[in-house]
Amino acid sequence: MRHILRTIVPFYLVTSQGFHPHAFIGPHKTRCVSFKSFTSSSFALSAESSQQSSSSSSSSSDLLSYVSSVTSSPSSSESSKILSKIILLEESYDSTTFDPKLLDGPWLLNFVINPDKNTQGDVSAAGLTFPTEGQVTTQTIDVRNLRISNRITTSNPLLSTIEVGGTISLPPSPPTRAIVSFDTSTLNDFLNISFLFTLIDIMRSFGFFKAESWVDTSYIDETCRIARGNKGSVFLLTKVNENREENVKDKMVEVGSKGEARGATKNWKKTEPTEHWCKGSN
Repeated sequence: MRHILRTIVPFYLVTSQGFHPHAFIGPHKTRCVSFKSFTSSSFALSAESSQQSSSSSSSSSDLLSYVSSVTSSPSSSESSKILSKIILLEESYDSTTFDPKLLDGPWLLNFVINPDKNTQGDVSAAGLTFPTEGQVTTQTIDVRNLRISNRITTSNPLLSTIEVGGTISLPPSPPTRAIVSFDTSTLNDFLNISFLFTLIDIMRSFGFFKAESWVDTSYIDETCRIARGNKGSVFLLTKVNENREENVKDKMVEVGSKGEARGATKNWKKTEPTEHWCKGSN
């Protein structure tokens, strides 16, 4: 029971960000590429080189292909290249063309950069951590009904599935932001533990957590989405289509059986609520 509670509580604190920051190998399995040795100067050089090299401009397919090809222990140059591709896509994206309908449907989380922890394979939320190894996470957004659900399939027989659902609102400014409020959850598809959200709301009323959770879409097309959460994490997701659904199910069965999870950490800060995120030291 203690192990279950230690898993559930950080999970709910993580979902309070409006996003579940886990990552996958290829498009389907847990993956967090490590940037621990990636310095501020190399980050700056990476961004500068990506801006100056229009001939090597990145596409979402190029980014996803490269991420899936990186080994379990990425080199500094590989880490730099992934970040360069993400930055380039974000900077090339015109947010005025953002269409919320593109958010609609199921997504798989490919990759995460977590700003708070230097622990490989962990993601931080409200001072706690949640492990990322051996998990497959999908997110489904229903734009018409303004609902969102996050589903995690793990290799733990006691917690084979964890699913949370909630409401989303799309404010007029910034247009790429979605404000999230979770209100339902089940374990193993039958045990309702939605009461935990009531507990979190009570803790928020005493000032333990921020009242508002949101996620900004910094790039999106019909196959790829890059997003930044209110805690500073950066997420790379791929759209699930009919041709891939069976493959996704197969990968969920295999979760935890192959490969290694990889931790990614960088410090990010947000200068203004509606401005672009930038590299920071805190």
